[in-house]
Amino acid sequence: LEVENAEDDLVQKTEVAITLMKTVLENPEPIKNLNELAKAQLLYFSTAAEALSTVQGEIDELSVAAEGQYRSVQSPSFSNTPHSRRLESPATTEVPL
Repeated sequence: LEVENAEDDLVQKTEVAITLMKTVLENPEPIKNLNELAKAQLLYFSTAAEALSTVQGEIDELSVAAEGQYRSVQSPSFSNTPHSRRLESPATTEVPL
């Protein structure tokens, strides 16, 4: 009995879906509106992404400058920590051929 009810429900919903799809095909206006919405969202989000990219670049520059300024005002003992020392490249030895 439960399976028959589910089957009837499926048939009814399928008929409703077919009717709605026919309605959409008869009137192109909803599809045109959906297309316009997609274009507007594409423009909005591409503009937002461009603005965010610009701001992120500016924040990155400010971050580097702030870190440089912060490091320059630290005490000399801080500059001797292993994390702040520059690694020297090892000396190369020439091998005669």
